[in-house]
Amino acid sequence: MKRKASVDHGKSGGDSGHKKLKPLTAVNPFTFTGQTTSDLGKPRTPPVKTGKAFSDAIIRMRNGDSDESVRTKVAVNLQGATGNASVHKIGASFSVMTHSTTELTQGMMNSSAPSAYLSTPKAIKKTKDAQKNKDAEKKRQQKIVTNSVLPVNLSLERATLESRVIKQLSPVHEGDAPYDASAKVSAFPSLGLSTKATAKSSPLGGIAIGSFLEDVTAGRAVGMDHIGSAMRAKTMAAKWQMKLAGNEDAGKGFQSTMLSQFPQLGKGGLEVGKLKDTGISALKSHWKSGGTEFSKSDQLGHISNAHKEAYEAGLATFSHKFDQMTDPNFKGGTWWTSKKAKIDKIMAHHKSGDEKRQEKAQRQYQKLSATYLQRKMVRHGIKSD
Repeated sequence: MKRKASVDHGKSGGDSGHKKLKPLTAVNPFTFTGQTTSDLGKPRTPPVKTGKAFSDAIIRMRNGDSDESVRTKVAVNLQGATGNASVHKIGASFSVMTHSTTELTQGMMNSSAPSAYLSTPKAIKKTKDAQKNKDAEKKRQQKIVTNSVLPVNLSLERATLESRVIKQLSPVHEGDAPYDASAKVSAFPSLGLSTKATAKSSPLGGIAIGSFLEDVTAGRAVGMDHIGSAMRAKTMAAKWQMKLAGNEDAGKGFQSTMLSQFPQLGKGGLEVGKLKDTGISALKSHWKSGGTEFSKSDQLGHISNAHKEAYEAGLATFSHKFDQMTDPNFKGGTWWTSKKAKIDKIMAHHKSGDEKRQEKAQRQYQKLSATYLQRKMVRHGIKSD
């Protein structure tokens, strides 16, 4: 019987040429570098944006080009009843949210100050005493008046404060210095708020800040531009009209005017004009169903008219201040003072009696007024083109 030859696998000597294969092994290419303890406890928040950086970010959010949250912080210098002034800061963060059930996309805002356009105090508990019910309801309505971002009547002092906040959230016009929030003082007792209100509990700056929220909400929810600009235009037009008239008539009925012209500022269950329900969701549903009580044309017309009102009030303000600057004893602001020599030349041409020089005065006057108006609109975040 023949015996089979054995194969040497490297276990013993010999010259077979075969060696045992080593197993394949994986090598970990990574190392974990963790945080240091000094990193922990530090919140990560978006950078604070103001001026052009803020307004540009809001436009990107409005247009759907970005969902990145935007954070801002503004300041107002408030003088209390004692006469002491202090800077009060207001912070706000803006973001976008899509409701999972309705698929409504709108802007969201978290603010350090009350931000509801209309407050919602609890309904009164009715008793058998009709007069007590009436008195209680009157007090309830008063809470809606004093605690809302949109005041029933807009005072000149409140409009002025809102304009100071708007300037911090809008681009700086070419040649201007950034707005100094501490330079101008608002008298807190003159702002038309509840006697119990404090700086922290009051909706100061809410019209200004809220207008940028409405830019986002209207753009994302119904594809509407310039609603926030229109809100700023209405507010500033009222302010300039009040200053020119020397009374506050232009601010009367401010809340009802804003709600009737921009019903998206309302809320569910609030009836405004022919609309049985208001707020952006109600307005979207109204248009989607073909409702005509407040049409798309109505909305665009109110937006356009608000801007025209601001342009006209701005030009009237220019004419008034130009006339003041012709008085050698009058001292204007920085911008007007820088234009004093030009104003004197215009007036010299205008009074010369020479037709060509008078025509030149007219051209120069119109050019200066256009420069003034453009600066006014840019500083207050109002669309102008």
